[in-house]
Amino acid sequence: MEFKKHRANEIKKSYDSLTIPNWNSLTPPAILADSEPATIIGRYKKNIETQQRTLKKRMQGIFDNPVRNDKVFQTFQRLFKDKQTDLNLNRENEDRFRLRKLAYKRFILGYPPRKDGDTSIGDAINWEWIIDCAKRKNSDVIIVSRDNEYGQHLTDKSIINEWLYVEFKERVNTRKKITLTNKLSFAFKEAISKKSVTKKMETAEQAVIMEKVTPADNATEKISSENLKALQKTLERMENIFKFKQ
Repeated sequence: MEFKKHRANEIKKSYDSLTIPNWNSLTPPAILADSEPATIIGRYKKNIETQQRTLKKRMQGIFDNPVRNDKVFQTFQRLFKDKQTDLNLNRENEDRFRLRKLAYKRFILGYPPRKDGDTSIGDAINWEWIIDCAKRKNSDVIIVSRDNEYGQHLTDKSIINEWLYVEFKERVNTRKKITLTNKLSFAFKEAISKKSVTKKMETAEQAVIMEKVTPADNATEKISSENLKALQKTLERMENIFKFKQ
């Protein structure tokens, strides 16, 4: 729901921010209008404007028909629709009603995880489902989140909220671990193996994190095409890992 809820808006922001440079700042003085650098700038100007129109056209295709044109959307669909795993809380699972009641109680009492000024119980449902799955599987848990509702991130160190840590131990198993991280690559290494993550994947994820932390000049969040491809590969690897686990 979160992915589909925000997807169109994020694409729209990226589309609007995809503008051509201010060519006026590159206009040479008349005395150098016929110079080689000015000629090269003019040639690249036409090429850049053409490529910018092509990019916008492709983004329109991703926006209008994600099933056909958006590789990330396609991979997420396969991941979310996997009926083979009992870790997927979908509309066919009757437990969703019990979890909603627990989440509502949690929200009313003001328990974490929740954002400041939160008006929905989404984070509470996520947490109750995490607890449910961990109890049934008697397993450790790794939470990947770059928000602060599950804990705090200090440089490369993430610390789980103390209340959530104690609650997890009490409701699941004192011997089981719960870990918070802001890096999917770290979770892969811990849950699968060190070899499941390449250096290129780590570098691409770090670049995405930095792009989120450091706003662009126009105050919108942009993800480069190279990092988007890396994200696509990561999602595909997630899908394969889940199938293997089953």
